[in-house]
Amino acid sequence: MTAAYGINETDWILTTAYYARYFALYALLMKMGIKSEIHDCTLNVAKLLANNGILTPSLIEDFAKAKQTRIDTQYYVEKEQSPKIIQRNVEAARNFVLETEKTINNITTEQIHSIRAQLIKLKEQAT
Repeated sequence: MTAAYGINETDWILTTAYYARYFALYALLMKMGIKSEIHDCTLNVAKLLANNGILTPSLIEDFAKAKQTRIDTQYYVEKEQSPKIIQRNVEAARNFVLETEKTINNITTEQIHSIRAQLIKLKEQAT
């Protein structure tokens, strides 16, 4: 992100900032034995984690906003993002990754089992 920021590659910066968040969240889910490769599903599991106090709601809101910003920047060139917004997004991405890494290091086996049980129950309800 820093290199792209230095040469003003706005779309690449915002895309990288989103994927840094996505892969941090993906790593947490993989530690929990949960494979989710559909971004909207990953967002929904992240919401479940927030509802269970494992992640903060502000991190989930940040992830959702970053996802929408990436989509808007890559696919719908509506307006240029200001350098201030881009810099805030980059800083938020770093914070997201660090906070998610803390969660990866501190999540308990009990929390993992609880989330997995909730996901199984949701899957059963959907079928």
